[in-house]
Amino acid sequence: MSSNSVSMPSTRDLMTKYVLMLPSTANFGDLVELMFKNRVSAVVINNPETQCYYIISHTDVIEFLHKSKNQPHEIFASPLKNIMKSPVEIVDQNTSIDIAIRLMNERGYKRLVLGKHGIPTGIISTRDILLWNNRFFRSGKPIMLLVLDNDTSIIIAKHKFMDNLTREINDDLVEIYGGALASINKITNEVINASGKMRILEKDSYSVLFEPREKITGILVVTHNNIELRRRLYAFVETFGEHYKTLLNSDSYDHRPKEEFDISKWIKLF
Repeated sequence: MSSNSVSMPSTRDLMTKYVLMLPSTANFGDLVELMFKNRVSAVVINNPETQCYYIISHTDVIEFLHKSKNQPHEIFASPLKNIMKSPVEIVDQNTSIDIAIRLMNERGYKRLVLGKHGIPTGIISTRDILLWNNRFFRSGKPIMLLVLDNDTSIIIAKHKFMDNLTREINDDLVEIYGGALASINKITNEVINASGKMRILEKDSYSVLFEPREKITGILVVTHNNIELRRRLYAFVETFGEHYKTLLNSDSYDHRPKEEFDISKWIKLF
């Protein structure tokens, strides 16, 4: 990913990176239970026969309940086809945010279903747009960049952004700090990220961004979290992984002493 593409945020950066979905053969009771358990305001419905996708939102649920004259047990047994409206367009997940905003505004959408090769991978809502607007334009500076080996939790690369530091950080503290972050990263990956819901920790005005891959995890400590810094970390990890792919995937890598990698040439991404 080039530095130019880094400056072009896409919907993938702020979408909800999982999709709650029901088949069109499900009933209203299934829908309500899924919404309640996951505290979501909309669910994607898939018609397996036509391979079309639909969205049913809280608004649709309320409208259905208001119009229904059936008894409660009949309402919950109602098939979702009685609630489904027109099929939705699957928008490519790499669509730039400005195009997504324009599409939502022109068509009066409150949500967009995003996908890859026509298969839903996430949802973006007007609320996500508002949160992105606040975070993207909030000033944030990188403080420290770490690359961790996922198997050993050893730091294999690091960089301190000296211009953004209020005081010098001792290298020994970086190693200790990195080890602590590695433990946190494993917890968030195994316990939280299994559902794809969280890759960030925030405390006061500081944030720690995680960008995991199969072999490594990029960790960026910043003064304030924003989408732009998240994109830049993503670009860095992709570039690092591609450059060192042969070495990271070699049989000898797992048995060789973990030495520090040179990342100076990519610091300009930040």
